[in-house]
Amino acid sequence: MSKRQYDFAGWVTKNDILCADGVTIKHDAFKSNDGKQVPLVWNHEYSSPKNVLGHVELKNEELGVYGYGFFNDTEEAQSAKELVRHGDISSMSIGARKIKRSGNNVIHGSIYEVSLVLSGANPGAMIDSVVRHSEEGADEEEGIIYPGTLIHTPEDVITHKEGGEEVSEKNEQSEKEDKTIGEIIDSMTDEQQEALYALVGMAIGDDDEDTKEGDEGELKQNVFNQNGTNNDQNIMLHSFNEAIKTAMDTKASSLKDVLADNGESDTLKHGINSIEMLFPEAAHPTNGNTPIIYKDPNTAYKQILNKTSKSPFSRVRTLMADLTEEEARAKGYIKGNFKKEEFFSLIKRETGPTTIYKKQKLDRDDIIDITDFNVVAFMNREMRMMLEEEIARAILVGDGRDFDDEDKIDESKIRPVISDHEFFVIQKEYSGPEDFVEAVILAMSEYRGSGMPDLYIDPTVLAQVKLLKGTDGRFLFGDIPSNASIATRLGVNEIIPTSFMVGKGAIIVNLKDYQIGAAKGGEITNFDDFDIDFNQYKYLIETRLSGALTLPKSAIRLHTTKGTSANDEQGGMTWGKRQADREAGEAGTEGSGE
Repeated sequence: MSKRQYDFAGWVTKNDILCADGVTIKHDAFKSNDGKQVPLVWNHEYSSPKNVLGHVELKNEELGVYGYGFFNDTEEAQSAKELVRHGDISSMSIGARKIKRSGNNVIHGSIYEVSLVLSGANPGAMIDSVVRHSEEGADEEEGIIYPGTLIHTPEDVITHKEGGEEVSEKNEQSEKEDKTIGEIIDSMTDEQQEALYALVGMAIGDDDEDTKEGDEGELKQNVFNQNGTNNDQNIMLHSFNEAIKTAMDTKASSLKDVLADNGESDTLKHGINSIEMLFPEAAHPTNGNTPIIYKDPNTAYKQILNKTSKSPFSRVRTLMADLTEEEARAKGYIKGNFKKEEFFSLIKRETGPTTIYKKQKLDRDDIIDITDFNVVAFMNREMRMMLEEEIARAILVGDGRDFDDEDKIDESKIRPVISDHEFFVIQKEYSGPEDFVEAVILAMSEYRGSGMPDLYIDPTVLAQVKLLKGTDGRFLFGDIPSNASIATRLGVNEIIPTSFMVGKGAIIVNLKDYQIGAAKGGEITNFDDFDIDFNQYKYLIETRLSGALTLPKSAIRLHTTKGTSANDEQGGMTWGKRQADREAGEAGTEGSGE
């Protein structure tokens, strides 16, 4: 490292931290940057030389890559230096190219710049990635990585010993020594000190008029003034000091536990009944500071969407020739007889597109103030996830909203499999789990869809089928069968339990026969806008698409009560008039004219 005193330092990446996008940066991923010097830039802006604020010297460590920052003498750099010194800027991120991944792990990359940013993306890391075309003709991934760690000033910088252990350049011996009460109190925030003063004052104020609260609610004497003469005060100080010393000596995991269990200090127990007010807020180690998403995990919405067919056209059109009629059959010929033409009907269905969306807004002040995680990235992931889930629900069973609800997804545009026209969906009944298997096998004889279909089923119904027992009390299948073994018995490709089907029985369908149509521009797209008047960012994710089954008798719905099918108008059915009917009509017209 340069002999010149650096201006700040901090982690630019840390290993083995799960990123917000599910990626983990592995150990030595940026090993090639060890000892290298890269530009220090403001917020990844390369449009002007003024944005180059200095440079950063990188050191590859056991825990990640550490950076030592040096500001240059430009006006912009000196301004940034003052912002860092004052604590107004406390985060860095890096620009990296030639990123290589193994699954969800980043195993290699090359850092080409370090930027000062207003706030880190999240407590771990996030990669905003883009694939660029290199001069050699091969695609390579490039990205911005936000470690979300704090900058340290030279007076409190982290240095590193062998094995990646973090230590401070402050006097290490002093950290090991017992701290005095004064030092401990000085290290508290103003709010914590005020709470402690008030609690201790209440504890000793009943016995000593000199330390009671004055008319304006302020303590007349600082209870932590160790030169005071009040005996209760000295006892309190001694007890608190001893408790802290005990915690330090025994390496206790919680000072709160030491205070609660200190049997030698009745005064301390009595005086600080609300000691929890003095402790910092709990962290969230299970998921960093990013909120844990609480939602139904059993919808199988991704499986549903992935199995459907996709079309680059916004409308789904189906034109079929009905060859099931008697007149469409081939006929035998007897010499001398007239040969008759065959007749068949044409059936058409057309499904137009509809728009499905989610909209959110955030105050700009809130975005700036939330520094623990990237709230915008989190919200965008939530919006995409919920949009896809709603599309999958609409495809399989409809969105469940009332028909007069203005937010309802139009079922003539996204046609639910469960209630589609009887020309496409076979409705079957079964009495209960004991005859479910038989009902499925019988219904499969009428299936006319593509290949082997999947069974989408109410998880409770599936469990009841698995737990079926014979009259001897033994499991009907000899054991509790797996989903795969039940699928084999039923003659279907896969069993997919989904909460979309709760209370609705089961659907047998190969969603390859369900086509989703979205023209260019109608695919899932994100939009954002800034409202100057209200200082708000507004976010929109939407898609415009259509969806419908395209093959007759390509789905079977099983339920304990007969399901309702869409009528001709709801199902979008257009029936062509049979040629035989036309001829009969024409003959009748001629006869009446005579």
